[in-house]
Amino acid sequence: LRLTSEGRITWTKLFRATVPCEMELAYYPFENYRCMLMFHSLGYDTEELRPHWSLDPSVHYDDTHVSLPCEIEDVYTDVTSFVTIERARRRLEAEVEMTCYSGWTIKHTIVPFMVTVTMAYLVFYLHPRAVTARLTVSLVAFVVAMIVHESSYRDVPRYPYTMALEVFTGTCLAFVFSAAVQSVVVDTLSRVSDKMASDE
Repeated sequence: LRLTSEGRITWTKLFRATVPCEMELAYYPFENYRCMLMFHSLGYDTEELRPHWSLDPSVHYDDTHVSLPCEIEDVYTDVTSFVTIERARRRLEAEVEMTCYSGWTIKHTIVPFMVTVTMAYLVFYLHPRAVTARLTVSLVAFVVAMIVHESSYRDVPRYPYTMALEVFTGTCLAFVFSAAVQSVVVDTLSRVSDKMASDE
């Protein structure tokens, strides 16, 4: 707290904040995200309180915890004015830019799903009589796909819309499940065909 000879008071305050940030995750994690944070006083107007950022950098984010598999790339600060109830006020703005680990998602989600789907569709090349082998491969592929699916969304918050990554993983699960169903259908048709041949 500083008091000048003109009677001006300068108050410097360091604080930690935990604030929500709304982000559009439709294309997560293949894009950068920006989060705008705004701080202003509800009791003082522009003539009574003129906030400004001090020091450089004015926002320290090295030890900031991000729930998503992302990291803070940079923080841009500014001071703007706005009017509320016919009173001019000033507010501090901090724009946080975050970059997600798209490479991590490719290695731990997309590649495992592609391998799992390929393994599930290898049952198409097995003999129709090898029912046990076909079902085993299909079920193992489906279980592995479910495990990868759950691990991929463990750190993603709840959201009211569908993400592109969710469409991809859901489609892969549908392919793996259809491979298991196909094994049962092929076995059933082969048995019906054998029964018709024996009746003739």
